[in-house]
Amino acid sequence: MAALALISTDSGLRDELNKALEGSEWSLEWLESSVIDDAGIKQDVVVLDAEHPSADGWQAPQGKPVLLVLDTDGSALGSDELANDIVFRGVPAAELLVRLERLRTRTPLENLRRRYVETFASMAPRLKTMEFLESLIDASVDAIIATDMEQRVVLFNPSAERITGRHVSDALGVLTLKDLLGRGSSELVMGRLLMEDHGGDGRLEPTMLELVDVHGAHIPVQLSASVIYEHSQPSAIVLIFADLRDRIRVEERLADAQKKLAFTEKQGVLAELAGTAAHELNQPLTSMMAYAELLLRQSEPGSTGAKAAEVLIREAERMAEIVRKIGKITRYETTSYVGHQKIFDLDRAADTPSSDPGRES
Repeated sequence: MAALALISTDSGLRDELNKALEGSEWSLEWLESSVIDDAGIKQDVVVLDAEHPSADGWQAPQGKPVLLVLDTDGSALGSDELANDIVFRGVPAAELLVRLERLRTRTPLENLRRRYVETFASMAPRLKTMEFLESLIDASVDAIIATDMEQRVVLFNPSAERITGRHVSDALGVLTLKDLLGRGSSELVMGRLLMEDHGGDGRLEPTMLELVDVHGAHIPVQLSASVIYEHSQPSAIVLIFADLRDRIRVEERLADAQKKLAFTEKQGVLAELAGTAAHELNQPLTSMMAYAELLLRQSEPGSTGAKAAEVLIREAERMAEIVRKIGKITRYETTSYVGHQKIFDLDRAADTPSSDPGRES
């Protein structure tokens, strides 16, 4: 294992070098101290930020090869007397490793270049796949969370942060499955992951559960999970949470709209039925009133026939008023009748004042 010391106050340069060294045998230690004596440098090569020595008067340690890093515009080139080799910011990873190995072993440059180019050619597909998977996890709209077999969180993507309100730094190595799902649900998930009738051994088919956010609120989610195996041994649990809050709100609005539509259709049918009934009843009612009036005129005043005719006329007029109300029905209204029974409230349905204050809808 080869190691190098970075003498710089630029965290961006540290991150850039760390990324370039991924997958190689080199490790990096970032040293922020402005003056480091020989005893303080334990690494094989010193990587020096060109801006650093010019500002602090840094002296290269004895016997340690120094690689100077310049900005792409060549600024601070006057510091090149401190270095055994020079690279520019953004140097390709393969080129950087070639130069570091040359400084460490004094191997001829061309031999090293050939070896590292071949090494990086074989590593490139794997590194590209890793970057793709990381981007895919970060871009997922569903929360993706992974835990170790002790149920401690080891992966927490941005959607998990958004849904739970927790920052990734507060989750990794701190939260457990119990914190996210509650004790009962976490035990249920672990139990089902080991039962074949819930998706197969080590798998949990989509299941409706609740996720606990940072405030302790319960969020409805659809959870699917799998156990990850390495060398036939379980090593991690991956859980995917789909936030159901928007779906539930849409379903509630749809149910409300369907209810309103059904009520509107009922109102329409009722109005059509009322109009038909009023039209059909008016004709025989008109005939009844005409014959009752004829009977009254032909009867002696005060006679039994006259009294019967008067009753017929009075009741026919009452029926005519009811028919007029039926014809004006615009909505569905009911009132209490006997016990818990309900009957149709003509006065309210026809938008006419009720003469009976005891009625209620």
